[in-house]
Amino acid sequence: MFQRALQSWGRLVGRQPTTAALEEDRRVWVRYPCDVETTCQPADGPGEVRLSARVQNISRGGINLVVNRRLEPGAILTVDLPGPDGQSGSTVLAYVVRVAGRPGGEWAVGCTFAAELSDEDLEPFGARRQRPHDPDQRGWVRFPCDAEAFYYPVNGTVPKPLPARAFNISPVGVGLLVPSEVPAGTLVSVELRSPRQPAALTIMASVVRVTGQPGGEWALGCNFIRELSEKELQALL
Repeated sequence: MFQRALQSWGRLVGRQPTTAALEEDRRVWVRYPCDVETTCQPADGPGEVRLSARVQNISRGGINLVVNRRLEPGAILTVDLPGPDGQSGSTVLAYVVRVAGRPGGEWAVGCTFAAELSDEDLEPFGARRQRPHDPDQRGWVRFPCDAEAFYYPVNGTVPKPLPARAFNISPVGVGLLVPSEVPAGTLVSVELRSPRQPAALTIMASVVRVTGQPGGEWALGCNFIRELSEKELQALL
C-alpha cells in the first residue's frame, strides 16, 4: 500500500514524470555530455539492489543513464551523485520518463529529477550552469530559517516523531537537518514550529535529496504535498 502511495506521490510532487516533462527540461536547461560511473536503485519495490550506471549527460532538471537492466517508464529511482572537490555526495530522487534499448543488452534511461540540481551538483560532471533562454520562472527561492521540526515516515517504521532542524524553506519544500539517514523517496509527515508562532504547521512531504554532513548528520531536501501560503511561509521565517 505504501509503495502505491509513493507512486502516486511521485506524480503529485515536483515535476511530472512524463516524456513531455523531459522535453521541457531539455528546452530550458543545457544538457552536458559526460561519462561518469555511478549507481542507482529502484525506490518503488522491496528488496531492490543497486545497479551500476553510466551517466551519458546531465542537466539541472534531468539525467540520462546507461544500465544493464530494463527499467519501466514511471519508475522511481534514487541516483547517487558524486560530491564536488571530494565532498560527500548526494542521493537524489528521479523519475524514469523514457527507456530505449542499446546494443549489448544495455538500456538508455532518461530521467527527470524531483528537485533541480544546484551548481555544486553539476560541478563533478564538468558542467557549468547556463540558461539558454530567459530565466525560468518555475523555481522558488529557498529562504534560510531556523525552525524547530519533527518528522516521521508514514510507512510506520518509526513509532514516534523524530526531532529535526529546518535550515531553509520555500513554498514548495523544506531542508531538514536530521540525526540519521532517511532514504530518498520516503514519504514523511513534517511538523514545523516557529518560536514566534504558537501553532505548528504539519504537512506531508517527500524526501527527494539526501546528503551526508560533517558530524554524522544528514541534510534532507523535501518537497511538500502542496504549496504553502504566503502567511504560512512568513510564520516560519
